[in-house]
Amino acid sequence: MSFFEWLKKHFQTPAALAPVLIPILGFVALITFSACVNEVSGGSAFAIGSLVSSASATVGGLLGFIFAIPRSGLGTPLDEKGSAAPGENSEKRGWVPNTNLEQISDWLTKILVGIGLVQIGRSGIPARQLIDAVAKGFGGDDLARVFAASLIVTFTLWGFIVGYIYTYEKMPSRFRWAYEKEIQKLVTDQVRADLTASRSGGEAGRPLV
Repeated sequence: MSFFEWLKKHFQTPAALAPVLIPILGFVALITFSACVNEVSGGSAFAIGSLVSSASATVGGLLGFIFAIPRSGLGTPLDEKGSAAPGENSEKRGWVPNTNLEQISDWLTKILVGIGLVQIGRSGIPARQLIDAVAKGFGGDDLARVFAASLIVTFTLWGFIVGYIYTYEKMPSRFRWAYEKEIQKLVTDQVRADLTASRSGGEAGRPLV
């Protein structure tokens, strides 16, 4: 299978290609800029740009993960698609999932949005200082500042989108798998306890639900 056939199979729409094309184009631009910069060595510029891109993507991905953590419905079981199944509750299945991560995500989301709205007018100076610090690794001139700002913004947004989409699509099914695995373990332990009690002539264990 050729590379273009693989792309056509896994990414059938232009929007689906964006998570792949954006970092490729970003690193192509980084390689081109590193080869053309005169104030610093090309290797140093590429290394700094790679680290800044990775750090920006990591921060964006973490924010996307925090904003997209799924809710368990306070114990409502998940259906085959990973969504909460209506009409059932935790009392019917006898267990409630730990929702600490969901609560932390909710708190952090509200805190980040609140701080962002309050401090948005004061964010220009720290952002400019960050861009100037990164631009020094590319020579420190106006072109370096533009490139540094583009690199930070592009990879931060890319990381956020990828982290959000991955968490939104994959995490519900993974949570469901983990919950079902835990239930299977509890059921297996209960059956073994009942079999042991019946063979010894004792009283069977209490049911799980």
